[in-house]
Amino acid sequence: MSDSPDKVVADKIVSEFREKGLIREDRVEDFTRRLSSGNLSVEDWKLMAELAIEETEGSKNAQQD
Repeated sequence: MSDSPDKVVADKIVSEFREKGLIREDRVEDFTRRLSSGNLSVEDWKLMAELAIEETEGSKNAQQD
């Protein structure tokens, strides 16, 4: 069984997000599933961005220490 077109597009989007550090690894599977099914709200997008920013800032602070 091949992936649906929605799943293929979601995988490509998530791949780009991962490459740029815009999504946490522990969120990838759930985010991909919800993106491909069209079940992401504005709040979901905001949360994803906030978590990515938090992780990025945490990495920067760890490197400075």
